[in-house]
Amino acid sequence: MSINEFFYVFIMIILFIDFLYIVYLTTFFVGKINKKYMSSKNIKIIEKVPIATGVFLMIIEINMKYYLVSVAKDKVDLIDTIDDLNIVEDENNNSKFSDIFLSKIKNGIKKEK
Repeated sequence: MSINEFFYVFIMIILFIDFLYIVYLTTFFVGKINKKYMSSKNIKIIEKVPIATGVFLMIIEINMKYYLVSVAKDKVDLIDTIDDLNIVEDENNNSKFSDIFLSKIKNGIKKEK
């Protein structure tokens, strides 16, 4: 391998690392902006579960009352109101993008071996 080829490979690695860093920063700031706009004082989405492509079940809190709704592409249906709800906090809910990204890379490397 000549020196020119070595520098070419080195520059490509640096550019790839820069690209990943820019992607990380972009998702970090877009996530912060979305969180700011999606937060509400009176309406909160407690949980969202996909049941089909483009169809979700959601538990929504509105003024300390809980509602189970189905959300499809063009409509939202109220299924039921929930009187007693025990909310279970997810420990992985506050994970950073970098932690999730690195764990996916590590899992991918382990699967290849």
